[in-house]
Amino acid sequence: MLIKALCDYAEKQADTGIPEGWQEHGIHYRILLTPEGEIKDIVDVRGRVEDPAKGGKTKLTPKTILLPFRQRKTGVSAYYMDDRPIYIFGLDYDKQNDCLMIANAKRDDPKKHPVLVEHELSFFSDLDSDICRAYCNFLKNWDPLQMMNHPALIRIAKEYSNSSFGFSLGIGMSNLEDDEQFRQKYHAFRTNRQDADETANMSFCSILGEKLPRKEIHDPIVFPGTNFGGCAFVSVNEQSSESYGFKQGLNCSISEKAMKEYTYAFNDLLKSQKHHKILGELVIIYFALKEDDEEECSLFSGFLESTNQNAEQENYELDELFKLSSSGKTNNLAKYGFDDKVEFYIAGFTLCNKARIAQKFIVHSQFGRMIGNLIQHQEDLRIGNNTKQISFSQIAKQLLPPEKGKKKESNKKSVPPSLMTALMLAAINGTRYPDGLLSTVIRRVKTDSDEEKKHYIKLNDIRAGIIKACINRKAQKEEIKLAWDEKNLNPAYLCGGLFAVYEKIQQDASGSGQGLNRTIKDAYFASACSRPASVMPKLAMLSQNHLKKVKAKFDEKRVNYYQKQLGILMDGLVDGFPITLSLEDQGRFIVGYYHMNRRLWTAAEKKEDTKNA
Repeated sequence: MLIKALCDYAEKQADTGIPEGWQEHGIHYRILLTPEGEIKDIVDVRGRVEDPAKGGKTKLTPKTILLPFRQRKTGVSAYYMDDRPIYIFGLDYDKQNDCLMIANAKRDDPKKHPVLVEHELSFFSDLDSDICRAYCNFLKNWDPLQMMNHPALIRIAKEYSNSSFGFSLGIGMSNLEDDEQFRQKYHAFRTNRQDADETANMSFCSILGEKLPRKEIHDPIVFPGTNFGGCAFVSVNEQSSESYGFKQGLNCSISEKAMKEYTYAFNDLLKSQKHHKILGELVIIYFALKEDDEEECSLFSGFLESTNQNAEQENYELDELFKLSSSGKTNNLAKYGFDDKVEFYIAGFTLCNKARIAQKFIVHSQFGRMIGNLIQHQEDLRIGNNTKQISFSQIAKQLLPPEKGKKKESNKKSVPPSLMTALMLAAINGTRYPDGLLSTVIRRVKTDSDEEKKHYIKLNDIRAGIIKACINRKAQKEEIKLAWDEKNLNPAYLCGGLFAVYEKIQQDASGSGQGLNRTIKDAYFASACSRPASVMPKLAMLSQNHLKKVKAKFDEKRVNYYQKQLGILMDGLVDGFPITLSLEDQGRFIVGYYHMNRRLWTAAEKKEDTKNA
């Protein structure tokens, strides 16, 4: 389904202007040659652009040029106008000694520079333009052993290995990729090769429904984290999977035309910040089947992560849609310039290895229906007086342990792609959330600890909202409300509320918890959440001692208020404290604690405001 959708998307996009057999490629430096093929300079051709993700700071970006199309190959093999430094110069950069050295061949592979020389001279030797002659002279005369200390290379040594290079006679002069003689010969070469392929590999294409030639190796996908040559999305790598004498991609009923369309569209989506996001190990692409889908993709990206230049506008649009949903009105997407009937696709991928990617999920639906489900997802997550939208990246952050220490990157982990996939599918399709989501959040609440000046690590609006959403969707009703529900007599919910009252009493008795090495939340929360009967009676006894201190510090009125709350909650526990709590009941305990905690602090703040008025 995805390949067909990508082909349909490619057909709807405007003509890219890239001729057949060529592709866009980024280079960092230009090698300026003399007519004799000597290097007179290597100049930086990168441009500077603002990076919205880094507060508008500028960053260097490669210069985009057109190079002959690169068919993915294995082993040591050269491309036309190869831009890889190890092939061009035959040198490697030694980080330890900060110098260039002769590149060593691995195993039985030949050295890469001689392979490039043989490959290029066989094609360029009969071309008579100035730049082609200079290029051939460079290939014939360049000696890696004698050129390790070339000043132009020494100057860029630290950036050498990760850079791409192009050839020219000088800035503003002839560039190798623009040479007309080369272009004519390359076009004739491709035409002859295509004619031969069409004769040998004709087959019925399952994507386009026509009899067309197939391709043995599909074009690479430039996927985040893959190696230099990209990776395969469709491939047959094992001989045991081959049939009828066909090799690799010839086993697939995908024509070369369809292959070109889906790989172009896939790579184009991965290059666009409006059409893909990275959440941990999961790479997500999304698009609408229309010529200009920027508005729809911008809105959807706001649910994933608002980090682009239109974040303020997107948040405004999302706010308006949420208000309509909360008031029970129909969402009018057309009012904001969106096409709610257009077909919208979302697909998630992970890396199998450096050369292959795996599709984890795909969703296809009308844009309006999908956005409606995502708005309901936001409503389900909302708890207390929180009105902010919660993106998937924010949810992912709450499923991980807090970063500790100065070297945060060393502690950085990611949510398992399977859990992130299940979460997104539940939100997009409007189905129940995965059980793994509830268990992960509860584990984080029970094991994480608040820190000084950071009191919302253990339990915050997002974590409480996730628990609420998981329980309500599984029950298929609004079992848990936005705030404390006096009609909710679930024992686990009441125990959570009771724990919050015990904690507030202790805090008042000790002056908001100051001077305490460990509060009852630090010592007993995880145990009370799992086995209330083993902990709550002890907390009840402690609370009586704490109430005496509260009476001494404040007044009888505050003590009476707490005793009234304790009485109401204890009256609801007609069968006493539960011995153990299931996973869902542990979630009810946590939300009960969250609701009552917010209620008690809100009441205290109101009293303080009245006192100061």
